[in-house]
Amino acid sequence: MKPLSHVSVRLATACTACAKAIPVNGVHESVTCDSCLATMTISLLHEQLVSNAEGYRWRNGPFDTAQHIFEDAQVECPACGAIVDPPGPEQFGAATVWPCTACRHPIPSYPVPGWLREQLPQAVHVVGGDPPAELREGLALAVEQASVEPVLMACPGCGASLSLGPGAERTTSCKYCQAQVFIPDALWQRLHPTRTMRRWTLFYRGDKLETAKAQAERQAEEAAEQAERKRESEARAQQAANEHAEALYLAQAKARSTRIWMIVAGVLLVGLALGVAAVRLGMLSL
Repeated sequence: MKPLSHVSVRLATACTACAKAIPVNGVHESVTCDSCLATMTISLLHEQLVSNAEGYRWRNGPFDTAQHIFEDAQVECPACGAIVDPPGPEQFGAATVWPCTACRHPIPSYPVPGWLREQLPQAVHVVGGDPPAELREGLALAVEQASVEPVLMACPGCGASLSLGPGAERTTSCKYCQAQVFIPDALWQRLHPTRTMRRWTLFYRGDKLETAKAQAERQAEEAAEQAERKRESEARAQQAANEHAEALYLAQAKARSTRIWMIVAGVLLVGLALGVAAVRLGMLSL
């Protein structure tokens, strides 16, 4: 099995609606702007991670707003800001939380979502940042909300106390008089503090992180090179076989020629011997 490598980053992107910076804390397909509440799709996160893994920053791209690359694999606690070591590879493979060594606040640790693995086949695990929405329930808590305490607000209709937590809608219903209560900006901001960039780490197998397209192109090139080497090897083997067959043919032809000349020489010698014998007989008869 290939060893694990990592890319550790802080990222932000610019909102396409209001141009404000939006932190990209973890592996997400989209992010929501805290200023205008617009949702922005992130389509090039995988290419950004590849660029960062190679030690480069993007220029004139969606992540120009802010990006930082770190050599080690540490992550940042969302509660106290402490930089802590991630769990070991033996902890990878399941969605869980990793306690901050400074304040014990839970830090998310989760497998790479399927949509990112399709784009980065080598990606294995993510530690830090915010877990994707589909994994928050599996982690047993919303890490971002863990340090936010519920607050009380008086219903403007009946005066009853409303307990509001981070999961409350911007317009909530009073359970006593059923009035629709709009949460004021100050209170909403308290329940949903402005997000800041936090450091998170992606782990992947191998020495080099590649997109699926780049990996497919590299594998195709390697396959083509291997096929070319095989063709060259087969051509050399065929040439050697042809040269061997030609040498064998020439050797056999030479052997046949030698036998023929030996037969001819034998016939001539026999004829000469017979001629000599005939001459001798003729002389004896005289």
